Amino acid sequence: MWQPRRMRQYGHPDACAGCPHAAACCNDVSKGRVVSREPYEERRKRLRGRMATEEGRNIYKRRKQTVEPRFGHIKRHMGVRRFLRRGMDKVKTEWSLICTAVNVGILRLNPLSASWLGGAWP
Repeated sequence: MWQPRRMRQYGHPDACAGCPHAAACCNDVSKGRVVSREPYEERRKRLRGRMATEEGRNIYKRRKQTVEPRFGHIKRHMGVRRFLRRGMDKVKTEWSLICTAVNVGILRLNPLSASWLGGAWP
């Protein structure tokens, strides 16, 4: 779930003062060095590693064929550019209705994709 951006900072001038690598690591040893990390930095690093592989790039290429056209349709043809309700529960309900409308439209245009209905879709 979404959270406000939080940063953790590591480092203090006292820690850098006694370090043998301080000259290579810090611009000013008396000020020390502060390293800021976001809570999701490790996940982003793993994702960048996966995206650097050939398989990861192929998976991401499929996104523009499957997911992105749906968002474009929702924004351009359905006119949904922002949510009309406030509060996470109401927004989730509104998004579910939008997705249901898109899925019904897909089923209407392509009845063969409704094989789980036994092919009986008007």
